[in-house]
Amino acid sequence: MACGSLGISGGPNVVFRLGLSVRGGFSKDSPTDCVGAFTEYNNIIDDIPVGSIVAYTDGSKSNGRTGSGCIIFKDNVVLEKLGVNLNGRSNNFAELFAIKLTLEWVLHNDNTNSDIHIFTDSMIAQNSLVN
Repeated sequence: MACGSLGISGGPNVVFRLGLSVRGGFSKDSPTDCVGAFTEYNNIIDDIPVGSIVAYTDGSKSNGRTGSGCIIFKDNVVLEKLGVNLNGRSNNFAELFAIKLTLEWVLHNDNTNSDIHIFTDSMIAQNSLVN
């Protein structure tokens, strides 16, 4: 999985990860592609240090409705599930807002300065924040 990181002065290291489906050449209908993605994902999860925050974020727009959501874990325990309606905003806005939800929750609820690993399917969101 492609990744990038965002250093926060005096704060945790934030690592963004993109899945195979974002990088292209991936078909959810191909058993080979799905097994490869699952294997790659498991290898990454195994390398994330104990005590790190792991979050999955997503934004979506369909039929004029837009929403953002995230689920946040630490040591395989669900800490929070968040979702909001964004009243017709763009899909890219929704993807970025999901990451914002995650970072705000961690800022207000985790005082351990843990590394944060954010899994996103938005290359635009990752590139906007990392570059």
